[in-house]
Amino acid sequence: MKIAINARMLNKIPDAGISRFTYEIVKRTISEHPEHIFSLIFDKEFDSSLLFSIDCEAHILNPKTR
Repeated sequence: MKIAINARMLNKIPDAGISRFTYEIVKRTISEHPEHIFSLIFDKEFDSSLLFSIDCEAHILNPKTR
């Protein structure tokens, strides 16, 4: 199955709050479900370490939301 995730709050070094929650949920979901293909949707440049699996692809969509 292909799953798209809004990753605009996903940061390489997450702070507390929504950034930390997003990081943990996305990382664990991708790690625990290698049978799926994940598309992370960003609104800006991102660090490649946020692609937690080889079955994970990234897309940058405009306009920026922040």
